[in-house]
Amino acid sequence: MDFGEAIRPIFFQTDYEDFLYATYGGTAFVVKFRDRLYALTCGHVFGDFRHGALFITDEKHAKKGAKPAPITGLCFPSAPRGDAEATDVTDICVIEFDAEIAPDFFKGSEFVINESSVATAAPGHELLVAGVLKEKTRIDPPDITIGYCRLQLRDAGVVSSDPTLRLAVALFAEPAFSSITGISSAPVFDQTAQKLCGMVVRGGMNGTVCSLWYVDIFDIVQLLEDVSRGATNHDYVKLQTRPVSMTDTAIDSSGLENGVRHRVRLANIAIKAVERKTEPFSDDQKARLMMRYRDIEYSLVQGLGRHLWKWSASVAHGVITGQAHSKSAAVVEAEKAIDRALAPKKTRLVPLPGRRD
Repeated sequence: MDFGEAIRPIFFQTDYEDFLYATYGGTAFVVKFRDRLYALTCGHVFGDFRHGALFITDEKHAKKGAKPAPITGLCFPSAPRGDAEATDVTDICVIEFDAEIAPDFFKGSEFVINESSVATAAPGHELLVAGVLKEKTRIDPPDITIGYCRLQLRDAGVVSSDPTLRLAVALFAEPAFSSITGISSAPVFDQTAQKLCGMVVRGGMNGTVCSLWYVDIFDIVQLLEDVSRGATNHDYVKLQTRPVSMTDTAIDSSGLENGVRHRVRLANIAIKAVERKTEPFSDDQKARLMMRYRDIEYSLVQGLGRHLWKWSASVAHGVITGQAHSKSAAVVEAEKAIDRALAPKKTRLVPLPGRRD
């Protein structure tokens, strides 16, 4: 099974009666661990959205009417100790699905995590990242376009004081994108070893150079193990190699020092219960918020990331549209436009040629 088939876009439903979707970007990676279904993501992709509004579809390309996966909890290490303090390990989030979820809910697309399918990457290994780019994603009802992508990078090893993070780098000669915003929580696959090796937590573009920081699969599996057995604390030792310095040759195996031992404690593993309030997936006009002004009905559509609102109205002479940076501004602009459209037009009488009154 292609690991890229296990990704799902992170979407949230609003609390409007006629709901719409919004996102800050990011993905959910559906996995099976010890015969139980979970999803992996980063905690920061939730932003200020309500956890219960998270919508994970059964298929990568959602169909109208698809029901959301039944989520019961979000699990993450809330108070790490030892060498885990002040690291990105706290950004790992394991999404728990209801224990009664149908085994085939995700149509067999989930990635099975076991001893033979995962491994820590080695410096120089070719990596493949499957995720979502926010700049390529559009929510413009009735159309929802997901900007799926696959990025090829190379592992550059451990280049920071964070024992859970690894660096991946690439040089894209002519990238078809200007930003990798939205790539957070994308799975990282080691093409050299043919094993899953981690999950992206952040990254950026500097011209044509792409840098991604990703959490080592070793640490992700530790948390999955704890969640599966209901543990609240876990101490483990992580032995790894680390480049002496971050240079252009860091992706080579030369210059590594052996036996860096880290004592990691995932303390107070918290489980937040999720109260569900979602509806079946819709790609039709229900994704609009309908308003009325001077007996004219107009719609507001919330754009990606809550930073854009589009409005449209049907008046006598046709359809008028516009957009604004906030909902309130969109309402003002739409109603002013309706006022202008309904304003009486001044006309001038022109006498017919050859006629005198």
